[in-house]
Amino acid sequence: LDNGEHLITLSAHIRTINNLLFDEDQDCLISVGEDNLIHRWNIEE
Repeated sequence: LDNGEHLITLSAHIRTINNLLFDEDQDCLISVGEDNLIHRWNIEE
């Protein structure tokens, strides 16, 4: 966001998140963490 506004906190990983990928085609965010978990977050506009 241009203004730096905090919209939401996503809680799922119990350790550090290593990578984030935003897929515009699927409207989703994918997070990969040191806890060996991969999460797919649906993003609604």
